[in-house]
Amino acid sequence: MARTTRAVTEILAGILRSSEGLPKAIAERSRAENEHLEEIGEDRILAGNLPPAADLARVTHPAVRVYCDRVVNEQREKFRRFSGWVRAVVEVWLSAETPHELERRLQLYTEAVTDVLETNRGDWGQGIVYGGNYEIQYAAPKGGGRNYVQSAKVLLRVEVSQP
Repeated sequence: MARTTRAVTEILAGILRSSEGLPKAIAERSRAENEHLEEIGEDRILAGNLPPAADLARVTHPAVRVYCDRVVNEQREKFRRFSGWVRAVVEVWLSAETPHELERRLQLYTEAVTDVLETNRGDWGQGIVYGGNYEIQYAAPKGGGRNYVQSAKVLLRVEVSQP
C-alpha cells in the first residue's frame, strides 16, 4: 500500500506544483476577486503526512500539504494487487495577525485548489483515476506564535487499480 499512497501523493503534488496548477489558479483567483493572494511556490507544497509542527514550522505560510489518510482495497478486480480507492488530502495552511483576516483568504486559496482539481479530472496514470469529487473541511483559527493559523482540508477520492 505504500507504493499506492506514494504514487497518489506524488502525482497530486506534481499537479499542484506544475505551472498550470496552483500558481496559475491562485493568480487567476486573485485577479477575479481583486484581492492580493501570495503565491504558493513549489517549496511550499509538501508531500507527506507529517504533523504540522514537524514540517510547517520551517515553512512560510501559506503552505500546502498533500497526503493520503485512507486506503480501501476492495478487490473489485480479481488478480490485481490493489483495486479500490484512496482518499487524498490537500491541506492548506495560512497565518495572519488576526483571525478575521484568515477566513476569507483561506477560502480563496481553497477555491484555487478546487479549481486545479476540477481541471484535472480523469486518468492520472499508474492506474489512478480522479472523478472530480471532493469535500472541504475548515478548521477553526488558533494561536500559533505571534500570529493565528488556520487550515482547510480538501479531501478527494481517487480510484486505483494496480497490478
